[in-house]
Amino acid sequence: MKVFALSVLCLGCALAQTAAPQAPPTPHAPPKPAALPDIPDKTPVVGFDDGTVLTMGELRGLLTNLEATQRQGAVADIHGFLDQWAMYHKIAQMALADKLDQESPVKEQLLFARTNVLAQAEIQHQSNPNAIDGVEIDQYYAAHKDKYRQVKTDAIYIAFSNSAASQTGGDGKKILSEAEAKAKITGLLEQIRKGADFKKLAKENSDDELSRAKDGYLATLSPGDSTGIPDAIRNAVFALKAGETTGVIWQANGFYLFRAEEINFKPFSEVRDQIYDAIKAERFQKWMAGISNDTKAKILDPALTGGK
Repeated sequence: MKVFALSVLCLGCALAQTAAPQAPPTPHAPPKPAALPDIPDKTPVVGFDDGTVLTMGELRGLLTNLEATQRQGAVADIHGFLDQWAMYHKIAQMALADKLDQESPVKEQLLFARTNVLAQAEIQHQSNPNAIDGVEIDQYYAAHKDKYRQVKTDAIYIAFSNSAASQTGGDGKKILSEAEAKAKITGLLEQIRKGADFKKLAKENSDDELSRAKDGYLATLSPGDSTGIPDAIRNAVFALKAGETTGVIWQANGFYLFRAEEINFKPFSEVRDQIYDAIKAERFQKWMAGISNDTKAKILDPALTGGK
């Protein structure tokens, strides 16, 4: 016996193919998207010949299974869509009467589809908690305050190029070798540790034009916003206290010094939504990890896994 798999998407395709052609829009008045009437969800709106009744809410739910263009076609010709659905509904009832739901492969297809839909629904439910109270959000902020730390960061950058060492750059300055650049920035660090003004040295020596123009100011960095920054720089900057300077940090084309000019924290009002999302994510990850760790399949026949 041959079994045909029918789907709501096929219904949408059939409807799109049979829908009456629409008049082309005028240049100055584009047509509005079709919309269902504003009927309360619990209102019965459609009856079928087996006595089944569809409410407005159930109809809206059915339509969400269609792709956007198919859904618009269905709404534009809602009677045509419902005639198609009535046909599918009747054929499905015939399949049940013939007990096709108890035969392979339909039985397994129904099991797979039902399990998948329910599992996705529970995952969605768990990932969107009903409420996270203000006290929990306050406690999270206090316990994770370092995540919202801001470091107003100054920098000195000394570039090098071994391949072009001793040549003159476009700015008229000699291009340094790696060894020369390291010696220069090490000397600057020694001056800073003896009390020299970091900003003054940055303005006079840094090869980074943007920060040099701002007396060495590079950016205000926060742990949560520092993606893309190399680990060596991120770890060194966020280990600083206000007024402290890092050691010399090597990068592919130059050496860096960083100074924490000022350290503060993002205001609670600015990060409240981030905290809410972080709590949601942590709850979901904890729930998912628990399900994963606690749920294992029991193999009843070792031959299934090759005797393992």
